[in-house]
This record gives sequence, structure tokens and C-alpha cells, in this order.
Amino acid sequence: MSIEALNQIWNELQRACIAGSNNVLDNESLKRLFPVLKISGEAAPVFNKILTLLEKAVADGSPSSLLDAAHLVSSVLTTQSCFSASIQSTDHAQPCQVDYPHSKQLSYRELTALNTALTSQGTTRLDILNDAAKNGMLTDLRLASNLIKTLSDTNSDIVALASDALVRLGSQVVPILLRRFSASSPEQCNFRLLTVISSIQKEKSLELYSRCAIKGCKEIRAAAIPLLCAYGNSSKEREIIANAVNDKAREVRSAALYALAQLGDEAAVTAIKEAVFGKSFDIALKALMSSESVLVEDTVIELLDAFSDWTSPNNYGKFEYLVSVLNIHKGFTVKL
Repeated sequence: MSIEALNQIWNELQRACIAGSNNVLDNESLKRLFPVLKISGEAAPVFNKILTLLEKAVADGSPSSLLDAAHLVSSVLTTQSCFSASIQSTDHAQPCQVDYPHSKQLSYRELTALNTALTSQGTTRLDILNDAAKNGMLTDLRLASNLIKTLSDTNSDIVALASDALVRLGSQVVPILLRRFSASSPEQCNFRLLTVISSIQKEKSLELYSRCAIKGCKEIRAAAIPLLCAYGNSSKEREIIANAVNDKAREVRSAALYALAQLGDEAAVTAIKEAVFGKSFDIALKALMSSESVLVEDTVIELLDAFSDWTSPNNYGKFEYLVSVLNIHKGFTVKL
């Protein structure tokens, strides 16, 4: 099959993955390439698979079919060393340049050995993967699927190697990561997937972080809130963080309060101070102490004054806790 035609399909799929699967509905540019895929499918079954997925995506805008097609097309292009945003036709065939500098092409033997190490159990696989990482051998796109599966591994060293390799693969692997990611599942691999996605995409995936912070399971909501703080600065992100301060889940409230502490402006510190008088008293105090804001000292004085009525047993307990937190976190010397 013409690499130029396959690159045209890839470019259309990239646009659709960014703009949404509806962008591929009745896409005439893709439809015109179906006959070419059908002919190529007679020689290589992978093109029949791509054609089937594209036909489904064009017919009903199926997101899963779109992502599967993007994965297959990118794998074929990378295997052929022809991953290129634009191809210029010439009278003589010219090798295409891979536009992802961290991608590496492995031999079949190397690829098989690393896939085995990623999917098997045993004491030697960490050494194999460590050596491969040192030699830059884990950044072959054909390893992506098993690298993602490895994010569920119980060995933290192997998880770190897989995460680093996926980040190095860059934006080309994002459609595959998104297909595997589930914001509603509390499994640890989803937290790790979100971490990898954010390391690659940064502020480009703010919409994803926002959805996760609102609709995800409590573990994912807690993981998404710091990302909103790190990469978002609009009123929308601030509102999501502020609302999370009153969440039912303690870990979500904690993430929101620490995010506000990091922001450290007047509105953020005021929100933390208000939380001190609610059910998140202990978390709010520790979050406040972690902030580098110049407003913290005045806020602490206000709180000491507010809880200084020792005639109330409840107030005395809070006052005592506040003093202990101050002494530990800020090096103050406050005596009861």
C-alpha cells in the first residue's frame, strides 16, 4: 500500500482523536481511501482490519473503533519507519523520517525478547528491562501495549521503567493510553495511566483532568485535582478545586486543600481557613502549614484567637492540635 495514502489516513485520524470521534462521521477523505485499503488487504490482513475499523468509525462515530484504527495505522507506519506528518512525492522513493525523536526500531529478535520480559514473571526480567532502558530499547511503539499492561505490575521498579518509556514515546502513544484509561475504576493502573498522560500532555489535557476531578472515582478525583492546580489557571479549574473541598471522600478533600495551599492567594487561603471550622479541620491545618503564602502567618494568628476560648472543651482540643501542628510544621514555639 502507498505510504502516502496511509499517512493521509493517519492525519485524518489524528484530527479525529483530538476533535472527537464525530469528526470522522461520513468523512469523505477517508472513504476515498477505502478501495486502496481493500486491495492492500488481499496482500496483508492488517489492512483489512484497518478498513473494517474505519468503516465502523465512519458509519457510527464509534470512539473505540477510531482508537483501534489509529493504533493499527501508527504501528504499521512506525514498523515501516515512515511515520511522517507530510510526504512529498518524488520520482524516486525516499526514506521517510520518523517525527518522534525518541522512537527506536528494534529487530524482531529484540522485540520478542522484550515483550516476553514485559509479560512474564521471574527474577531476571527486571535486569533485562533495566539494560533495555539504559540502551534506549524500550521506546519502540510496538512495545506500547505491553508497557501499558506493565503499569499494573506489583514491582514498582518495573512500573517506573514502563512509565518512563511511555512518556518518552510521547504523543503518538496517547490514543492508546486513553483507550485503556478508565476514570471510574479505582484500580491503581488507572492512576498510573493518568500520571503518564499528564506527563506527556501537560496543559493539553485540561479537559480530561476536569472530567476526572468531577466524575471519576475518588482515587482518580484525588489524582486529577493537583493536575488542575498545576496546569490550569482559569476560573473553571478554580471552581472545581473549591467545590472538592466539601467532597464526601477524605482523600479528595485533602487533595483540594493542598492544591489551594499551593495556589496560596487570598481566595485560596480564605477557603482553607473556612475548612478549618468544618469536618476537614486536621487536613486543612496541615495544608495551611504547607503553604508558602505570605498570608499564612496572619491566618494562623486569627485561628489561634478563634480557638483560644478554653472554656469550651471542643475549642481547647482544636487549639491544642493547632499548636502542635504549628510547632512541627513551621518551627513556631507556642506554649499552652
